[in-house]
Amino acid sequence: MKQRGNSAFTLIELLVVIAIIGILASMLMPVFAQARESARRIVCVSNMRQLGQALAMYAGDYDEVYPPQDHLWIDQPPPFWIDVAYGVPNWKNGVYENWAQAIYPYVKELGVYQCKSNRGWTANSDSTQPGLSYVYNGFSAARSMASVPEPSRYVQLWDYRYLTSYAVVDPAPTAWAWYPGWAPHADQYNVLYFDGHVKNRPEMQFKADIWNLPDGNPFSF
Repeated sequence: MKQRGNSAFTLIELLVVIAIIGILASMLMPVFAQARESARRIVCVSNMRQLGQALAMYAGDYDEVYPPQDHLWIDQPPPFWIDVAYGVPNWKNGVYENWAQAIYPYVKELGVYQCKSNRGWTANSDSTQPGLSYVYNGFSAARSMASVPEPSRYVQLWDYRYLTSYAVVDPAPTAWAWYPGWAPHADQYNVLYFDGHVKNRPEMQFKADIWNLPDGNPFSF
């Protein structure tokens, strides 16, 4: 009687298959990472649009004036306001009046305040509190909608790569509104303009928008 041949894989064949799988996985991982970041960026854009709508609704209910903001001075006198990296105190339940707290009745969802591409908390933040990923343009605090001359060009919010426990206000370009490596989306920022549209800006273009600009720049109204 004729015996059947052994159809099992040899050790060398198994090693070759494992090596091929490893090579394919290493090629696909960057693609998966890019797809995940793209999805997070889209969610962030959606968050910012909702925040923009909430800011507009707040202004509509308060004589077309944007939310005020308590300014906390640190080592320097005004107009140096507290910077995003300080992350204190707590925006949600703290005593300081801030834009994020003011529009919460219109948002009603803490997750909208957080970008999923964040890299964790700033050093001084209270991580037991709701995190915040977005920076408010301090020049708009308690200002009227009519004071914004070009709503499609002037920036109201932008995202930040870390979570902070305070609704930060940065009156660019006098403070650290931009710093290398702060972009949350692969060297890109999402930016909300006063007319409600959100635009993705490469880091260097965003820097040019807010740092060392001449008189009449979008942040100086």
